[in-house]
Amino acid sequence: MYKTVGNFTNRNVVISDSLAKMVGAYCWNTCTICNVIGVNENVLNSMKVYPNPAFESLFIDLGTVSEKDAKVNVYNMLGEVMIAKNNIQNNGTATINLDTRSLKQGIYLLKVEAGNAVKTIKFQRD
Repeated sequence: MYKTVGNFTNRNVVISDSLAKMVGAYCWNTCTICNVIGVNENVLNSMKVYPNPAFESLFIDLGTVSEKDAKVNVYNMLGEVMIAKNNIQNNGTATINLDTRSLKQGIYLLKVEAGNAVKTIKFQRD
């Protein structure tokens, strides 16, 4: 369990461990210990993202994720949501074709959520 000490008002605290995995914790009002949201990364370990760098499309192969739907967000380096796709239907093996033509050249973060599993990957748009 990660401990966060201090006063927080409706904030999302991002904590990274020594392996650079991002762990999210939510604190509401005043807290001394924020409960870490459970992250089951094993579910998304077989996920593949290609090509990187991307030009017109980025393919997200969810592998054998058993969740019925997934959520995909693309963030710029300022944390702004550039692309959001919710309720992506998955039948056990799904490849999502994400149109990246609306993105300017640069570095982005791809966040994929399936059930309680979350995985974030950095990619480049050429």
